[in-house]
Amino acid sequence: GLLMFLCVRRLRKFRAMQKRLAEAPRGRGCLLFTDIQDSTRLWTAYPTDFPLALQLHNKLLRKYIKRFSGFEVKTQGDTFMIIFPNLGCAVRFGMTVQRKLLEVDWPPGLLFDEDQYTELCPGNPNAFLWRGLRLRMGLHYGQLLPVIERGVLDYSGNVVNLAARIEAKARGGQLCLTSGALEELRQQRPETLEDVTVVEMGPVRLRGYTDPQNLVYLVPLELAARSFPPPKELACDRCQMPLSCPKCDEGRSRRNS
Repeated sequence: GLLMFLCVRRLRKFRAMQKRLAEAPRGRGCLLFTDIQDSTRLWTAYPTDFPLALQLHNKLLRKYIKRFSGFEVKTQGDTFMIIFPNLGCAVRFGMTVQRKLLEVDWPPGLLFDEDQYTELCPGNPNAFLWRGLRLRMGLHYGQLLPVIERGVLDYSGNVVNLAARIEAKARGGQLCLTSGALEELRQQRPETLEDVTVVEMGPVRLRGYTDPQNLVYLVPLELAARSFPPPKELACDRCQMPLSCPKCDEGRSRRNS
């Protein structure tokens, strides 16, 4: 009886995984990661309020994933991995979510947090510049290959790696992408950028990539007054100094000569 039960359960799990794999988008598309800024500290500082805030955050994202034809691949903690059919849908999703985060009925404690504070738009006392959780986003586009890893749907390949590294460079409130992705968006769906502010970040070093990537970030036009610190600089794995470390640069030059 027990053996039969276990076999049936395993078969059902296998069929569910195969169904999920068959439904997963494949081919050319856009992959977007989201992550709540400073979530580890918020979990500790607000053990009652943050779980509620996370539920509100998840509900908001899932509402607009569906609206913009997205496909939720998986969540891990407060991170979402989402596939969109094109760059236009992904950017419209990102900009809409950044706007709607200001309207969520967040737990009061979070609104007075040192990093999630409330701030009004300069010159407009009726509009918020910041309010509640700050969400960073990063995306990339290209060929997408769904796989099953340890019983969970996932994606593999350079698009996934690059999107994840780009998201790691974003600050809460930003949607980051490469300048190449921006140019493709301008060619495919230029109307997407009509109410968006584009800011160049310049060449940025990404972990695992030899050459710096030219990145830009997007914010809704009405939130253009937001200011951000520069991206965190990568540290050398050997000396923990910035990757411009002269000693390690010299060592790399000797090895490559």
